[in-house]
Amino acid sequence: MATRESDTRPCLEELRRQANKLHLIEFWESRSVFELPAPPRRAVPYCWKWADLYPLMLKTLEMSVERSFRRSLMFSNPGLYPQPFLTPALNGACSVYLPGEVAPVHRHTPSASRFGLEGVGGFTTVDGEKCRMTRGDLIVTPRGAWHDLGNDGDEPIFFLDIVND
Repeated sequence: MATRESDTRPCLEELRRQANKLHLIEFWESRSVFELPAPPRRAVPYCWKWADLYPLMLKTLEMSVERSFRRSLMFSNPGLYPQPFLTPALNGACSVYLPGEVAPVHRHTPSASRFGLEGVGGFTTVDGEKCRMTRGDLIVTPRGAWHDLGNDGDEPIFFLDIVND
């Protein structure tokens, strides 16, 4: 014989009251938090070409930093699109800074890597130490380290920014 919901309501209310006292939560109330409704999407091999990316990066120079915060285009793996991830554990962007521009000092939980693509005068200041960046240079920022990035050169600088969880 099936139980009617009205028959179980007092029992469930008592269960919830006692469970809450012990900081317990009913499975059926939190299932959506940790059980995905479908398998996660998977990243697929993909290559972004500089010849395609560079013209778009030049277009970002038409936007003010005050409006955009950063002139960056984030990579979105076709298998994860429209999420801004290269893989489930990596996100990345191509950024450009004009001479004199500096991103505000900040920090984040994941570590970050910056790779110079074009230009002279780029830098990342990590925990107060200024690290210069030109084409081909790699700067690693440990997780939780205070840092900023910018350009104290005479030409735009372009770099690849990778953040890993």
